[in-house]
Amino acid sequence: MRTRYWRMAMREGSQGRDRFPDCFAKGIAALDYWDEQGRRIVTNCRRLTPVQFEEIWRRKWPKGTSPRASVRHLWLDMKKGDIIYAKTGTQVVGKGRITSEYAYDPAILRGTTGGESWAHYVKVRWETDFVPFDFRFDAQQCTILELTGSRLASVQKAERASHRRAAGSGGRTVSLPADALPDDLVALEGRTRAVMVLHRQRERRLRQAKIRQAMGSGAGRLRCEVPGCGFDFLETYGDLGREFAFVHHLKGLAARGMPSQTRLADLAIVCGNCHAMIHLGGQCRPLAGLIPRQGAGR
Repeated sequence: MRTRYWRMAMREGSQGRDRFPDCFAKGIAALDYWDEQGRRIVTNCRRLTPVQFEEIWRRKWPKGTSPRASVRHLWLDMKKGDIIYAKTGTQVVGKGRITSEYAYDPAILRGTTGGESWAHYVKVRWETDFVPFDFRFDAQQCTILELTGSRLASVQKAERASHRRAAGSGGRTVSLPADALPDDLVALEGRTRAVMVLHRQRERRLRQAKIRQAMGSGAGRLRCEVPGCGFDFLETYGDLGREFAFVHHLKGLAARGMPSQTRLADLAIVCGNCHAMIHLGGQCRPLAGLIPRQGAGR
């Protein structure tokens, strides 16, 4: 089965809060919709036939054609192994591979102030070293959009350019023997060339050691080390967030011209929001000054 590519927005309404950091933390991609009376349009799609789905949707929200298509994509079209690019505004802020197909759970993503809980989702293994990049999707307003043809090629071209800028490599070609190619290698084949995207190796033991170190020095808690933040996944999500945090390389791996040693002092505990802002636009910003002092620059 061929891999399909999707662009997905995860915002509460057209101008509401971006839920991608929450989805990232839970390892999911989720959405939901309600009618004007505050009723969820559809519940568990697994209990419906496509015909029943269409009948319910048209009865409750006949004008919601784009949301209906997005729920159908999540339910019927998005399969294990497919790739999702997460979109926020004009930025692609995340990329992940679907590991488990459609499921329904009204408690999977609790609502925030003024928002509703989201129940329709797929499980996703989000890339932890993804470098966000700018990309405009031709003013498409739908939540989920399949990426094909020239649009997919343009997204992947922008992604490669972002990684090259972060690495400062000038677009050098990386050659590996055939038996050393990673399992998640992606190849784009056109009429004249094939482009391969490689991911830099990270040492899992270092991440685990940094988590243990931070737990020991922080009274068993993991708080974001960005000055002015202090976000704690356990405090916000309860047991689900226990011993969870992002481990950030103070000197980005992409900036290293060749493999080099990393010590625990070269790593920092951060939250998902700060990690995204650190790397926004392909940069690796210092922790200090990332969050402006109250009243400064506003």
